[in-house]
Amino acid sequence: MKNIPDTKNVHIDSAKKILDDKNIKYEIKNICIKLLFIFLVLTCLFIIYYIVSVKVYRNAGYKYKPYISMQTIMSESMMPKYKVYDVVVEKLPSKDKIKIGDVITYVNYNDKSITVTHRVIDIFIKDDEYYYRTKGDNNLEEDDNLVSYDQVLGKVMFKIPYIGKMQFYL
Repeated sequence: MKNIPDTKNVHIDSAKKILDDKNIKYEIKNICIKLLFIFLVLTCLFIIYYIVSVKVYRNAGYKYKPYISMQTIMSESMMPKYKVYDVVVEKLPSKDKIKIGDVITYVNYNDKSITVTHRVIDIFIKDDEYYYRTKGDNNLEEDDNLVSYDQVLGKVMFKIPYIGKMQFYL
């Protein structure tokens, strides 16, 4: 007499395998949804902080210097590293912590309602005051005026690509 395989166990094993596969897919889907939600919440918080800090800056004037600030890149002067609509997150360092090669954002010398984000190419100290020579990475010439430490709003820590575009839509 021939041995007949137990088909009942085969069906149970394949059903368990299908359920395990569905559970794994379900768990992966849940993790992805949670990560997307966290990303959206953080993005919203960044945008809210950015909008509030811009409003405070406008009301308080150019002397207002938060410890952490965000600026939207509005020109191609720092391409390819920083593109138009990238948002740079910056921290206000002490004057002696800014080094050659750092990227800083400062209040424009002539028009204090304009901020500029450029790279430091030289540093001068006169009467214990710090001055920085800056240049946009994509510019052929250095900036006309030296930047005093009083003009500096922050030193770039990192960028968030294209998030500035959402700010303009809002």
